[in-house]
Amino acid sequence: MKPNFKLSDYLKLESRKAHESIEKSFDLLSLVSHHQGYIGVLKAFYSYYRQLEVHLENFTEDFTQVGLDIKTRLKLQLLKKDLLYYEWTNFEDLPRLEDKQLPQVLNFLQAMGVLYVLEGSTLGGQVISWHLKRSKLLGPSGEGGHFFYGYGDKTHEMWNTFKFALNGFSGHNDNIVLNSARETFHTLETWLIQSQKECEIVL
Repeated sequence: MKPNFKLSDYLKLESRKAHESIEKSFDLLSLVSHHQGYIGVLKAFYSYYRQLEVHLENFTEDFTQVGLDIKTRLKLQLLKKDLLYYEWTNFEDLPRLEDKQLPQVLNFLQAMGVLYVLEGSTLGGQVISWHLKRSKLLGPSGEGGHFFYGYGDKTHEMWNTFKFALNGFSGHNDNIVLNSARETFHTLETWLIQSQKECEIVL
């Protein structure tokens, strides 16, 4: 990485192809435009986040040391809340991903690479949230849309806080973080494509 080049900028540049690939492979806006497709999307993300967030929580103290409260950044309970709103309760029936289907999280740098992708997705989540609000899929107070709404008005503030912590690692094993981010994009893309069958996502 070039001197004085922030790690967040480096990751954005070097993981761009992986990011663009997942957007081409999985058209979220189309999928969340109708009830059955939206429920399938929520189920797919629930399966992916379920075990991955367990791995991230293993580094709770490390996150705290760099000023991040990982507990406030976990999304599984939001997904569960949304699915329950639609009276979907068969969580144990959802596929349990094996470790080989998830990015490797054996150290804190890898955890930061994973979180880079998950936190970055909250920015795009605001676009999805806006479309959901215009649809008739959500409750009168936004019920059923908590996952994509995420941090709401605090999204950019939370993203900037994460980037500040991330950039503290600039120049220190940058490629470990980058490879983890790329692996997260890749495994998420692979799972979302596969889940169109397993989670009954209707196009």
